[in-house]
Amino acid sequence: MLDGYCRIATPSTLTRTAPKISYAVFFLAITCAIGIYASYSTQRLGMPLRDDLFVAMDRALGVDLPTFLQWIDQRLLLAEVFRHAYATMALQMVAPILILGFAEHEQELRSYLVALPLALILTIAVAAFAPSTGSVWLTEHLNLNVLHFTGQTPVDQLRRLREAGPLVIGNEGLGGLLAFPSFHVASTMVVTLSLRAIRPAFFGLLSINALLIIGTITEGGHYAVDSIGGIATAFAAYSLAEKILRFRRSAESLERHA
Repeated sequence: MLDGYCRIATPSTLTRTAPKISYAVFFLAITCAIGIYASYSTQRLGMPLRDDLFVAMDRALGVDLPTFLQWIDQRLLLAEVFRHAYATMALQMVAPILILGFAEHEQELRSYLVALPLALILTIAVAAFAPSTGSVWLTEHLNLNVLHFTGQTPVDQLRRLREAGPLVIGNEGLGGLLAFPSFHVASTMVVTLSLRAIRPAFFGLLSINALLIIGTITEGGHYAVDSIGGIATAFAAYSLAEKILRFRRSAESLERHA
């Protein structure tokens, strides 16, 4: 209906971009829904939990998570800043569609819509073969008052997925099972890369996502190395997306000149 209206309406930026934005939002919603199903399905593989590996990697980086989390827990303002930054992921994922759509940066929008599913696929694949419960178990003996790790892996669901028999999700709903790499970081870094041509948005996102990276630890219950993995995943996905699109453009050019 929207596409039909835009075809007969007076030509304008809105009529040119509204169908593309609508299709992109629908594509994003479908991608996220499939991603949730895939992240739960792949945990049925029951691969060994690798929390020991991620703890060792954090220590090799010089990160003492219990001490760091205690320090943040004593600073309410910092904890709130990181919590709000962590909560921006959903809004950020829609932002490139709106900004690039109305700015009519079609190539950048295409890159984003290819890179984000690739980042999700890479994250799910790695998490399937190197699953973990997240870092919250390290803090069980700590007396934390401010940090509640609202984005932590639903450990009960993860354990039930790894057992034989059907999985019944009760009132607790679905949660994020992707610990390493962090999809919070991977997705928002893909967003940032996609908007690098829009300088105000790019630098604003750099600031927000610097806070979000720390928020994955203080709010998401991730290991520090999970965020590093998320950054690497984002760059790999975006680079692959651009290569795919360049190959497609080259193939289309050859067909036109054939």
